Amino acid sequence: SASRLKVNFLGAGWFTVGDLYKTSSVIYASSIAHEAYHCKLYYEYRHDNHGVKKVPVEVYTGEEAEKKALAYQIEVLKKLGADEKTLKEAREAVDTKWWKVPHEDQDW
Repeated sequence: SASRLKVNFLGAGWFTVGDLYKTSSVIYASSIAHEAYHCKLYYEYRHDNHGVKKVPVEVYTGEEAEKKALAYQIEVLKKLGADEKTLKEAREAVDTKWWKVPHEDQDW
């Protein structure tokens, strides 16, 4: 599903996203856009705060950051012609609070 593609965060600006063969290219692309939005939040904070090195994690992760990244992901899904089922899953994804699941327990 759009909200369950495995993502490995490797540090600000670096991440890997799932296996392409396990999902559609539309979901894959929107997942990359979602993660890129987290990077955008991180780097915007640094820019707006004169290059500060220590960015508070709540700036780019957590519920508010996920809501923003999901909103962007949904925009991308629409532009790529995602079906209504995929859009619905993305809209409802925030309710799962997946970001609270420890990385080692994420099995999707």
